[in-house]
Amino acid sequence: MTNLPSTNVYSISDLNINLDKRTVGLSAFVIDRLYARTLNGIITALKAGIIINSNGALFINISYLHTLLRTNPGAANTIWQDGIPGYVSGVDSRNIQGDLYITGSDFIGLLDARLQTAIGQSKIYLQFIQAAYSTISTHPQISDVRTAFIKTIDRMRSTLKKKKIQDKNITCCEFTGFEFERDSQVEFAHINSIITDPENALNINNGVIIMKKIHAVLTQLQVQNFSGMYEFCQKNDYSTAWAEDYSSE
Repeated sequence: MTNLPSTNVYSISDLNINLDKRTVGLSAFVIDRLYARTLNGIITALKAGIIINSNGALFINISYLHTLLRTNPGAANTIWQDGIPGYVSGVDSRNIQGDLYITGSDFIGLLDARLQTAIGQSKIYLQFIQAAYSTISTHPQISDVRTAFIKTIDRMRSTLKKKKIQDKNITCCEFTGFEFERDSQVEFAHINSIITDPENALNINNGVIIMKKIHAVLTQLQVQNFSGMYEFCQKNDYSTAWAEDYSSE
């Protein structure tokens, strides 16, 4: 179980995302043949069970998984913890503001597995949930949150650089060992990029202090993660000592 910061967490209501059975991408013909009470219960579970982090990532409260996976609470707990043999593995939970959540991507994996194993009307309700979740995750308001987050990180890159240099007493490029005279000669380069690991975008241990020209090469090569950076250093005969201090927690 991972603990995440509780600040800057939004609900669907906070972002004014309108969600009803008519905004979900299923035909009216199909929707009209489903029980309105059940659909309303699903929509309520989506609104109450989904939160959006400051980086635009979606999380689902495990208390609502039984409704969203169309099963009972006991079975839902077994599914997210142990998976469905032959279809999907169990997933990890995360503590956010005192409640347990799973990531949106993990939820989609569980939902896909349920769709493959369900039959009859249950499968249609699951299709409705899948369409509703897609409506939420692709909503312009969510895109705006993601865009704002990336812009914030870009603005804070110099702050991350300064903090990393001061906290770790760094005086040399962590790749070449070249001793820099001014902070303006170096950059803070994310090990796992903002795109691949947004939760650690502000973690100074998820970054290295390197010469600007090397950072430009990393950007040009689109190096996005730890393994890519490590291989880049090995290929160019750069130091990999930075890997010993790397942390994504």
